[in-house]
Amino acid sequence: MKSGKSKLKIIASDITRREIVVFPDDLSKYNIDKGEFEIAKAVRMSASIPLYFTPYVLKGGTCPSFIVDGGLLSNFPIWIFDVEGIPRWPTFGLKLQDKDSRTSTGHCNFIGFVQDVVQAPLYVDGKRFIRDKDLVRTVIIESKGMKSTDFDIARKNAKTLYDKGYRDTEKFLNKWDFKRYVADNRMDKGNYNVAKR
Repeated sequence: MKSGKSKLKIIASDITRREIVVFPDDLSKYNIDKGEFEIAKAVRMSASIPLYFTPYVLKGGTCPSFIVDGGLLSNFPIWIFDVEGIPRWPTFGLKLQDKDSRTSTGHCNFIGFVQDVVQAPLYVDGKRFIRDKDLVRTVIIESKGMKSTDFDIARKNAKTLYDKGYRDTEKFLNKWDFKRYVADNRMDKGNYNVAKR
């Protein structure tokens, strides 16, 4: 940490307070010392997908807060590393996208519906949901039926997804032009102002 600020940013959702939590920055809101808090706990909270995992109960405020997956309130927080003015380097995002919901593939029962409710924030259509200035720095990877809740994914399928992500990222970066990105998306145009780190 430099000047009390951490380069690490972990996003979670406080459903008790109904707000996004950025760890370790927001620990002071819970009267918790940043230096004493375990990173593993923040990661555990950030990965607590509702209905799949038990929410983490964070004590430290006036009442305990139930903390779950950050994707519930901010499913693609690429904005977290933005700075004022022209950045020294860009922030890139990798986003998995699966167009097939459970109900669209014939699982039209209560369980399929609940799974879609949980997964919708995680798999919302990137090209429509992500702001234009974020989409130009985002690699959209079609996950072809593989979901973030496939905890028992076969090694073969994991390798297929990894290879696809690698190819898509390489193709994206080969076309990337930082100067054009800054000129088109990061100069002060009245609605967005980013500059040096």
